[in-house]
Amino acid sequence: MPDPGISQLPDWLSLRSRTHADKLAIRDKDESITYSELNHRVQFAASQLAKLGFAEGQILCVLAENSIEFAVLFHTAIRMKAPFAPLNSRLTAHELAWETEHCGAEFLVTDDSNQALGSNIAEITEIAIVDLGTLTSGSTVNDQDEQIFLEADNPLALIYTSGTTGLPKLASLSHLNFYWSAIASAANIGVEERDSWLVCMPLFHVGGLSILMRAAIYGISAVIHTKFDVESVNTELDSGAVSLVSLVPTMLDRLLNAVDSPARYSDSLRAVLLGGGPATVDLIRQGLDRGIPILQTYGLTEATSQVATVSQQHAVSHAGSAGRPLLASTVKLRGSIDLPMTEVTSGEILVRGRTISTGYYEKSVISDGGKFDDGWLCTSDLATRDKEGFLTVVGRADDVILSGGENVHPEEIESVINSQDGVVESAVFGVPDKVWGQKIVAVLRVETSEVFDLEAIEGILRLNLAGYKVPRKWEVVESALPRTASGKLKRFQVAEEFTQQ
Repeated sequence: MPDPGISQLPDWLSLRSRTHADKLAIRDKDESITYSELNHRVQFAASQLAKLGFAEGQILCVLAENSIEFAVLFHTAIRMKAPFAPLNSRLTAHELAWETEHCGAEFLVTDDSNQALGSNIAEITEIAIVDLGTLTSGSTVNDQDEQIFLEADNPLALIYTSGTTGLPKLASLSHLNFYWSAIASAANIGVEERDSWLVCMPLFHVGGLSILMRAAIYGISAVIHTKFDVESVNTELDSGAVSLVSLVPTMLDRLLNAVDSPARYSDSLRAVLLGGGPATVDLIRQGLDRGIPILQTYGLTEATSQVATVSQQHAVSHAGSAGRPLLASTVKLRGSIDLPMTEVTSGEILVRGRTISTGYYEKSVISDGGKFDDGWLCTSDLATRDKEGFLTVVGRADDVILSGGENVHPEEIESVINSQDGVVESAVFGVPDKVWGQKIVAVLRVETSEVFDLEAIEGILRLNLAGYKVPRKWEVVESALPRTASGKLKRFQVAEEFTQQ
């Protein structure tokens, strides 16, 4: 939703290089840099991209692990007024090739660990591959650099999210979306001069990328871990060096149950935002009992991360709730009965506000992707709302599986399974799992179980799909799977029969 009062926003890094020049901007495992140093590296990277023919308005795709170099490229895209499109490095070359062609990108920046994958993508699409290290290895000091302003409604980032059609959608998030997301979060948990936000989730997700943006807007520090490592994160949280962290339930569960997990973390840790999937009340209370300031949150890519979050004063009394909508969001529940939305206490979550994407991007065209209704984003998430306005997310209105913080569409997996010799049909669904949120299950009907080779099918899946999309449990049945009169698979019925066994 455009803000009629804000037409332009600053390039926050350009601003912070003046107001917080010597303040630590980012630290990773290899180095630490100030806002002034980060700005100089962005100036260099922008000059290198310009030499390659990259121009304002072009989409800048990146395939890289978490690092300072990733952050440099992110701010470089902002500086060059180029929509930033981070790609999921867990996907296969074929999946990524489809995404780069879908968004119309001409350049793909890769780091050393994704160089081979980038080459495979280039063989399929002929996209130009650029080395991240080369772009970010230098520094340019321009003392004449003036404050830069950006059009608030222009896209800052393009982030893929799984859609209900089974194909990923590319959510367009503007500078204004990120600004209001930062303001809404600050209104809930505050901002302190000493704040340092740990980033241990992938930066290709909005939950990770939004932290980099908040840090620049607030003028605080971001601490980047290459990946989530239990021992490293526990050490970081116990050291007192960070005050904020964002986690998904799987991460928190592993941290709490690690052999070397501290009995209580440092008092410097003032907020742990827990989102990206359902968390059990037991898990939340286990953390709260150990003095961890867990704030359950609900959000999605199209909302630039958070929609609702529990406040610190209600963390204990409303454990398990996703809290109340934040400053920039309005939430309604759409029930199955004809009642005014203000009276509905359970149903599908609808959201609108200043953090909501204007739509989905495909080769310079923005559409609503069938997800908007009269200005409201239809999330397909189901929730209940109590008399105090606290939301509790209870499931999905569609069949999308949320496993380990990743959206997985069953039809994508079923199409690969069903293409294999000997498979008649299949149904893929998620079942509750205390570690992953949901565990992927596949039920198959085969021509004959005597020649059925499960290992071969798993191998084919791993070649064609990301590892997290491979089912963790399989079952072979003899009878036909239930279908509607028009022949559509009743996936929910298969799931019900499986869970009743």
